[in-house]
Amino acid sequence: MPLISQSIRDYLSNRLGVDVAELRDDSPLFSSSLVDSFSLVELITFIESAAGIRIDAWDVTLENFDSIQRILDYVRTK
Repeated sequence: MPLISQSIRDYLSNRLGVDVAELRDDSPLFSSSLVDSFSLVELITFIESAAGIRIDAWDVTLENFDSIQRILDYVRTK
């Protein structure tokens, strides 16, 4: 199953406790402190598993992971 916006929203809500009611795909996750750096490792593990990819440490940047849309765009390049 491909990684989609709703699966990321579900993960953020159910596993990380993020209120996603008003979260848009382009809403900042980390730079707005919705998700902290400790939760980043869990989120990356989820993305790798759900998308069937390996995320390199140097790819973990705000440019690639600061919103649901950026995550989806990054995954499409892998």
